[in-house]
Amino acid sequence: MGKKLVLLYHRINNTKNDYNRITVEEEYFRAHMSFLKENYKVITFEEMLSYEGEDDAVTITFDDGFSDFYEKALPVLMEYEIPATVFITTGKLDTTTELWTTDILRMLFEDEVKIEELKIELFRQRVILPIFTIEQRAEAYRILRHILMQLGENARESVLDSIREQLEIDPRGRNEYLFMSKKEVREIGNNPLITIGAHTVNHISMSRVDDMELLREVQDSIRDLESILERKIKYFAYPFGGKNEYSDKAVDILRQCGIEAACAVEGEILDSIQDDIYRISRLNIGNWPLELFRDKLEQYISNKEPCENIQSEQQLSFIGKLESDTRLWKSDRKIVIWGTGIKGQNLYEKLSRNGQAERILAFGDNNEAMWGHKIDNTPIWNVEQVKKMKDVEVVFSNVHDMQLFQQFIGENLQNLHWII
Repeated sequence: MGKKLVLLYHRINNTKNDYNRITVEEEYFRAHMSFLKENYKVITFEEMLSYEGEDDAVTITFDDGFSDFYEKALPVLMEYEIPATVFITTGKLDTTTELWTTDILRMLFEDEVKIEELKIELFRQRVILPIFTIEQRAEAYRILRHILMQLGENARESVLDSIREQLEIDPRGRNEYLFMSKKEVREIGNNPLITIGAHTVNHISMSRVDDMELLREVQDSIRDLESILERKIKYFAYPFGGKNEYSDKAVDILRQCGIEAACAVEGEILDSIQDDIYRISRLNIGNWPLELFRDKLEQYISNKEPCENIQSEQQLSFIGKLESDTRLWKSDRKIVIWGTGIKGQNLYEKLSRNGQAERILAFGDNNEAMWGHKIDNTPIWNVEQVKKMKDVEVVFSNVHDMQLFQQFIGENLQNLHWII
């Protein structure tokens, strides 16, 4: 039986500053499609779900819904008669603003930055992000991206509005970063080569937002597309797509909403799709010239290559890399590591290797089954036990770290260190 490979594209354009590395130049994209047409069996997403032929088969997908799909990619696909599935983030259709993932890049890197730091409010706590140097702006981008993917729509827009105001940025987006119009989505949806799938409303992390926000993001994106196309939406792609960016809960919600298959971004060859139809792997395509594109596909098909400082003004919290947390290193307070899973134990090991073992007072965890037990003779506490201790540093790095940060603020815990 032939092997099945799902390719993932995002943008087809000649954008110079592609910080997220999601853009493929028009010349390269045309070469990719010509090569696939001549050398592979290119099938639709729906055909791929049940394909059992002898030839190696490839399926093309696009994420997001940028206008350059309509302007640049669609004409090439039609020229070579290649089918594709487009997973659309609906929140920016028919708007003149950018998706937050590109907007924060524009704010930090595209225009002259006239201030030395940003101030953001998170759950009534002010946090400072230094942005004076290019290195600080790169770190600020990494942290903002991590935070914003976990926020609900209103909270995220509040942070973005605040940043725009501080940096004096026009909220209107750059033309080359805007999304398709609803009219264009309807037009491509009526093209026999194109299948439309959902990709949330606001491109959030589906493992990090709360359940109500998760449900709304899924339901509303499906409803929006079904209203535009007047037909059922059957397929979905997880924003960001890594294993940590969607959850079993997200899969359950997709099933409840009538989604029949969903794509991740894990870059594996597909063997038995039916075993994992809600976690279909895709190979993320870079801005590769034809020779590299050809070599990458051959390597994957043959299985030779696997897939691919901020601080509050009140000195109450830190968000960033552990090695950048100078306040933690300089402090002599005892440390509580929140979380007993792999990330919590990794923090324990890193702190111990750096001479901080004697400061580690306890682990903390919300799982009551863990309370009273020990890890390496270190007790596991609940939040009430942590609150009774004065002047401790609470350090955490967890898949659900946004919820933890909000919980700790609600519990009036101070000296928080959110390691991301």
